[in-house]
Amino acid sequence: MSIIRSIVFGDPEQPRWARPVLWALLALTVPLYGWGLWAEPGRLPGAAFGVATVAVLYGAVRTAFGYGAATLAALVLALSPVAADASRTDTTGALAVLLFVGGAWAVTRALPGTAPLAPRLAGPFLVGAGVAVLTTGGTPSSDGARGLGWTVDDGLGGQLAWLLPFAVVSLAVGLYIVRGDRARTGALLLWGGWTVGLFITLSLGLDALPYALLAPAVAALAGIGAALMGRTGRPWPAVLAVCVAGTAVLAFVLLARTPDFHPWLRFALLALAAASAALMARKRLACGMATLTGLTAALAGPALFTLAVAGIITPA
Repeated sequence: MSIIRSIVFGDPEQPRWARPVLWALLALTVPLYGWGLWAEPGRLPGAAFGVATVAVLYGAVRTAFGYGAATLAALVLALSPVAADASRTDTTGALAVLLFVGGAWAVTRALPGTAPLAPRLAGPFLVGAGVAVLTTGGTPSSDGARGLGWTVDDGLGGQLAWLLPFAVVSLAVGLYIVRGDRARTGALLLWGGWTVGLFITLSLGLDALPYALLAPAVAALAGIGAALMGRTGRPWPAVLAVCVAGTAVLAFVLLARTPDFHPWLRFALLALAAASAALMARKRLACGMATLTGLTAALAGPALFTLAVAGIITPA
């Protein structure tokens, strides 16, 4: 009951903005994952699993890194086209992702030593996730190993490449910033090990694992890294600015592979990234606007792809 109580009521000491923002984010996720499925009741559980995954990821990240990082991580996951597609088309895969994130929540809750029951919950979560993966009937790819470039070339899987470099930088920088803090180091290693291990597994062509399983770990690292770099002193805001700019450049390259998908978008993202980097180089007064423009530059592309996956907008 602890996780349910935490999600519904929150911590009495939480910032006043935290709970309304979380509920607004979940309200946004419902149509993204469930649009057009109301006439197909068999697909609604997958959408519910997807929304629940966003909420549980929020709780898992918040435990070690606070409300800002949790909100960013949940936002990144909610706007992930891969997660949206799995929630709409692969109910069992969406359940597996939810159970894996639930297991991660249980582990992170145990790290600070505040929830003795949590480690006992990790096993059932992960066993259930393994069963869900096995029941998908997936097998190793008939094409064999995809190689390390699969995120760029492989359809929806390519959308994972959008924030993958940012997530890797976040892991490295985060481990340096939180060095000496065993709980937060452990949480970062959990998300980092998940990302690296699953990326290599998928690169080997093991299709039994859904693409969407990588999305929560990438989202967690992106949210944690952005929050840590944004609120830690120099030189980390400058590193964050470089990450935002690099993400926009990568987005430009990926969008150029689908030139018919709103062609104006890639140029707009470059402009927003440049504005964000410039603002981050200025005084603290500009941090709010820099954060807003940086978020828009990093997430506008995935957001539009997610809207297209949901059928809310047309692909072109």
